[in-house]
Amino acid sequence: MSRFERRDFAFADNFERRPMIDRIIPPLVVAFTLTQATVQAEVPFLSADELKSDSSHIVVGKVQAVYSTSEERKNWQETSSVAEIMVSAVEKGHDINVGDTVYAHYWNKKWIGDGEPEPHSGGHRSVSKGEVVRAHLELKNGTYEVLLPNGFVSVKPDEETANATADKAAADDLAAIQGKWVRTVETNRGTFQILKVHNGNTTTLTITDSNGRVIEEKKSEFRLERTDNVHIFTFFNNAFTAGPSKGRSDNAPQSYIYRVTNDSFIEVRGIMIGDNSPLSAFTWKRLKE
Repeated sequence: MSRFERRDFAFADNFERRPMIDRIIPPLVVAFTLTQATVQAEVPFLSADELKSDSSHIVVGKVQAVYSTSEERKNWQETSSVAEIMVSAVEKGHDINVGDTVYAHYWNKKWIGDGEPEPHSGGHRSVSKGEVVRAHLELKNGTYEVLLPNGFVSVKPDEETANATADKAAADDLAAIQGKWVRTVETNRGTFQILKVHNGNTTTLTITDSNGRVIEEKKSEFRLERTDNVHIFTFFNNAFTAGPSKGRSDNAPQSYIYRVTNDSFIEVRGIMIGDNSPLSAFTWKRLKE
């Protein structure tokens, strides 16, 4: 359960006698949303680029349920809703992971008076249980608000399959490089062992001499990319924790091409665009426990 989901239910503990939707949508949020609905002018659709740039978070997932509450205000029927989305892909933003549940808040309004309605916005496009959507969200005061008016975009089954395939490939790539990798370097100063440990998306690299003394150690974060032809390893946020550079940090990203085959990790440097370092290739051997 996400921290925002916990917050909603913690808030609801004091309102157990209210309907289900009142225990999910904080009353102040409902009031704010409905007030917006009555004064909002007609809102033009956002382009795909605008949806992407204006969102703090973008997730893809199946709608598990929709909770709504409606009230009549003068000549309008105003509805505030929450879509419960099981996340299958995260395309933008932090603090949301695949498998999480996100509660996306949105609203609609409908004219129920006589005659023609005054100029207004009808609010968001509604979604239904079982629908797969790409939700463009903006995090406001701990609540995920759907971008108005077209922040919900339907995802076709073939696109959902492609997303799931890409997510599985990314997970497989990350799993393949986990663990300890070692290589030995012969120099005129002696023999050195370089050990790197991949744990999640972090790396610890340690250089020791022939006596096992630590010469240098650093930690960094990394991300993996896959193109049609190569795998790319990018590391960043280097922090030196031992050796002559201890205390120094280097946040600039550096990338190289890599390949994992059986128990070998092969990296090739100096071949990427913008990488002016000498062309070199290293082979690391998996260190089995």
